[in-house]
This record gives sequence, C-alpha cells and structure tokens, in this order.
Amino acid sequence: MTVPRKALDLKIEFNARYEQASTYHNVGRVAQEQRQWEQAEQYYRKALDLKIEFNDRYEQAGTYHNLGAVAEEQREWEQAKHNFLTALSLFINYNEKQGVILTLQGLAVVWKESADAEIVSGVAEALQIPEQEATKLLSGQNSAQAGSL
Repeated sequence: MTVPRKALDLKIEFNARYEQASTYHNVGRVAQEQRQWEQAEQYYRKALDLKIEFNDRYEQAGTYHNLGAVAEEQREWEQAKHNFLTALSLFINYNEKQGVILTLQGLAVVWKESADAEIVSGVAEALQIPEQEATKLLSGQNSAQAGSL
C-alpha cells in the first residue's frame, strides 16, 4: 500500500471529505505514473467529484487536466478534448499561465492526432482569439503568443 493510499484510508475513516480530494488526486497521479490508466481515471474522478461538491473550481482545473492526459494516453480523443478544454477554461479564469500552457500542449497533441476542428474553436473561444490564431498556436507556429498568455 502506497503512502498516499494510507493517507486516503485515514481521511475516509475520519470522514475528512474535503481533504480526501487532494489525496485521491495524488493517488491518481501515482497510478498515472505507473501507467495504470483505469485506476488513475477512477481516482481522478473521485477527486473531481469532491472538488465539485465543495465548489473548489481552482483545484478542479488540475484534475481536469490530468484526466485529459490520461484520456490522451489511451487515445480517447473526445474525452481528452472535453477534459483539456474544461481545464483550459478554469486555468484562464484563475490566470494560471503554466496550467494554460501545459493544457494547450495537451490540446495540440489531441488536435494533431484527431483532426477535431472543435478543438480549434474551443481554444479560440477560451482565449478570445480568432480561430486562425488558435490554429497557429496549436500547430506550434505561434509559440510567442503561448508565452504571453
């Protein structure tokens, strides 16, 4: 049993529901690092459910991003797109530039692999830029704009 898993068990035992969210997230990250995609997704979803329950939108962003990364690894493009675009919106809302950049990188991979035009329009809408600029950003032609977000 991993240390994060032991911590989770204690938080469950003492009904520390809000604190469980970050621990579920951490256990999900361990599973993700071990390439145990289904387990990672399950833990991230539990973390997300609690973050939604407590209306912790700031912390939801990272969990949505990680769910996007897990879906990307499994080539589940629709799910990856949804999670990454949700994360992008939240990161923008909280002016988390590093989160925005990392999420755009994930979206670029999904866009290149899936050729899903909704990714371009979603990025354009979230960043409030023309779709042509979003296309350049996702294709790596406009990395200067990504750095100025």
